[in-house]
Amino acid sequence: MLIELYSDMQRNSQKDDIFIYDNIPQEFKNNIFHFIRKDLTLVQLVELYRELLMVRGMKRLIKETYLSNPDVFLDNFIQGFENFIDKEDEVSFHLDLIAIFVNMTNNENIVKGVNTILYKYSLGYQIDTIKNQIIRVDSKLIYKETTTKVLHLLNDTKFENADDEYRDAYAKFKSADYENVLVEANKAFETTMKIICHLKGYGLPKKHTASALIAHLKMNDFIENFQTDKFNGLAKTLESVSIVRNNQGGHGQGITKRDLPMMYAEYALQVTASNIILLIGIYNESL
Repeated sequence: MLIELYSDMQRNSQKDDIFIYDNIPQEFKNNIFHFIRKDLTLVQLVELYRELLMVRGMKRLIKETYLSNPDVFLDNFIQGFENFIDKEDEVSFHLDLIAIFVNMTNNENIVKGVNTILYKYSLGYQIDTIKNQIIRVDSKLIYKETTTKVLHLLNDTKFENADDEYRDAYAKFKSADYENVLVEANKAFETTMKIICHLKGYGLPKKHTASALIAHLKMNDFIENFQTDKFNGLAKTLESVSIVRNNQGGHGQGITKRDLPMMYAEYALQVTASNIILLIGIYNESL
């Protein structure tokens, strides 16, 4: 009887996520320090340092002289503060640092900036602006039910190309390139349908657009249940990624620079994941 080793299970589970939760990259430490330094006065930095010591129950590493006179000992204080952050690898330390910093500033743009940095370095934490607290990305129900599940399903050599494109979409999202999130998400959706057409021996339609591929799958009775009103509505949802892409991200900007809101990118990622889960589920049932 074969036993799946724990190390193998860990590697497989990591493939089902695109974020890290334990290791703090050095580049993140540098980036968050400079972000904090830019937005706080010296007095606020001292306050942040002292508050962090109290919350964490840590011993002071910066001389009281530097804390009492940060203007006079600017270089010494800044270097001491940076070294203090630098030496800490524990995730909870950095999350506490961020929580205190955000609470001190109480600024919506600061929250957006911190969330962007967290995404940039693939750290699986975000500041929930509704609850005003830091949460794990994988604690969100929609992330568990869509992103994690679709990464698991795409972790199959048959769907490797769609997997690459969906991960590319998330890479664009983490770098705040929201317009190209829609483009890559649509590619992953279309590629999944093309792969299924190939695996089922359906061939491909003349046009390879999402709507043409959906019609081709319908014609081959792959999604025959969509003839009911309920599933006809869902078929329209399947097309929605490409519709949003065409309307928002698929064409040139013209004279006015386009600034695509983050919500469109989140929508594209979520809908694409749901659509791919459904398509692969139907394919697996047909075997």
